[in-house]
Parts: sequence; C-alpha cells; structure tokens
Amino acid sequence: MKLFKTIFVTSALTLGFFAVTTSLQSCSKKDKCDIVCYNGGECVDGVCECPVGFEGKDCKTYTRSKYKGMFIALDNCVTTERNNASLNYTIFILNGPVEEPTKVIVRGLGNQDGGNVELTGHVNGSTLTIDNQTVGGKEYSGKIEYINQTDLKATFTIKEGNEIVESCFSAMARS
Repeated sequence: MKLFKTIFVTSALTLGFFAVTTSLQSCSKKDKCDIVCYNGGECVDGVCECPVGFEGKDCKTYTRSKYKGMFIALDNCVTTERNNASLNYTIFILNGPVEEPTKVIVRGLGNQDGGNVELTGHVNGSTLTIDNQTVGGKEYSGKIEYINQTDLKATFTIKEGNEIVESCFSAMARS
C-alpha cells in the first residue's frame, strides 16, 4: 500500500509540474503586449484592439480627427433648387465634445442659409453619418466618406416637408 501511495504522489507531482510548465510556455513573449493600450483598448496577440471612436497602434488617436478641418466642397446635385448648377463652397468639420469621441459638428453642408447650418454627425471607421436633423425648417441627412488625408466624398439630401429640395454628391478637398 505504501508503494501505491508513493507512486500516486509522484505521479500527481509530475503531472502538476508538467501542467504549470506547459501553461507558462504557452504565455510566450509574442502573446504579451509591449505597448500600453489607451482609451479602453485591449491587447490581443500583441496588438491593441481599439474601442469605437479610437484608432492607432496604442488607441490614442480619435477616429474623428481625420475629418477635422476646413474643406472646399464641389456639389453635383441631381435634385436641386440651384437649377442643376454645381456649387463650390466651404465646409467646416469640428470635433464634438471629448466625452463623445465619435461626435463631430458639420458646418455649412449644402451651403444652405449662407453656410450657417450646423449639423451633428458620428464617425465610425471611415464613415461620418449625419442622421436626420431638422434645422431652419429643412431636414438634412447624409454620409461623408474618408478617402485620404486631403479628400472626402459625400452624399446628402435636404428635404422641406416631404419634398426633396436637394439630393447631392459632393467632392471635398482639404483647404
């Protein structure tokens, strides 16, 4: 019986040592993160996975930052109050509040009311979405796509009541 107990204890210790050694080896250097992930980012396989609203190798960059600035917009509208004319104007995209990392302010879209219309939008990846918003009796909605550091493209609709006043495509270049 003593021999059986010795064999059992030795086997259990060997198995335990093997389990600990294996688990330590599976947690190799490549699985550890050598950088700190900010803004709630998580390290997965050595790379930061950023929450919505942030990007970059360490999640420090606001996704909306690539949209921020002044742009010259050139609209081509299929339905328009402008008699199918193209319009060249300035649009501003500003950061929203810090506590809302995806929110932006879009000022001047469609050059309505002298370019003073201010809309809110939300950035997710390479798309800035302007959900239905009514300003000055007109309803605005649209999307602005990030192309590169200097160019954006947009589609938007402006309605008055149930009637579409403008339905436009726009090329925007950073000024």
